[in-house]
Amino acid sequence: MAEKRIRSKRYTGIYLLEQENGDTSYSILYKDFEGKNRRETVGCRSEGVTEFFAYNKHIERINQIKHGIDLRIIKKHTSVQFS
Repeated sequence: MAEKRIRSKRYTGIYLLEQENGDTSYSILYKDFEGKNRRETVGCRSEGVTEFFAYNKHIERINQIKHGIDLRIIKKHTSVQFS
């Protein structure tokens, strides 16, 4: 069975990827400073990530772009840790 990427019906810019092992991973889609589409994987349902959490990350990225924060620098220095 191939993996299927599904657009969220509840939130814009959120995509669900149903993996072969039965888990679901969430990714966000946004436009960067140059107007290019960027896709970023937020995490898997088994790690505790929900659709609402992914939507909050999407809003966070859009606000960072609006305020002129360069995401390429932030992405190199930070990582998300779940406990």
